[in-house]
Amino acid sequence: MKDVLISIKPVFVNKILIEEKKFEFRKKNFSSKVRNIVIYSSSPKQKMVGYFNYTGVISGTPKEVWDKCKNHSGIDESDYFNYFRDKSVAFAIKIEKIETFRVEINPKEIWNKFVPPQSFYYLKEGEFDEVFCNLV
Repeated sequence: MKDVLISIKPVFVNKILIEEKKFEFRKKNFSSKVRNIVIYSSSPKQKMVGYFNYTGVISGTPKEVWDKCKNHSGIDESDYFNYFRDKSVAFAIKIEKIETFRVEINPKEIWNKFVPPQSFYYLKEGEFDEVFCNLV
C-alpha cells in the first residue's frame, strides 16, 4: 500500500480541520492502493498540516457524488459543478479522523527539490513512517 501527498487549497484545509468538509473532490482516482494521505496546504501557506487514513472513495457522475456528499462537501454547489464541468466521473475521497502535526511542516525542509503536487503524488516506500508518524 502506498502513502500519498495531496495538495489542497488552504480554505478547504481549514474546513477539513474543523470537520465541516469530510470529502475531498478529485477528477482522478488513485491507481494504487492507498494507506495514508498527507495534507499539503497549497499557496500561500505551503505547509504540510496533518494526515488521515484512507478509508475509501465515492465515485459516480458528478450529480450522483454531489447528492451523496453535499452535506459535508465544504464547497458550494455552483463551484462543485464548475470544477467537474465536462467530466463524466467524479471522485470524493472520504476524510475521517484527521491527525494534525504538532508543528506544520515546510516540505522544503524534508525534500530539497520539493515541487508541490498538481493534485497528488505517491510518497516513496517507507517515507511516511520515517518522516510523519512521529509528528502528531
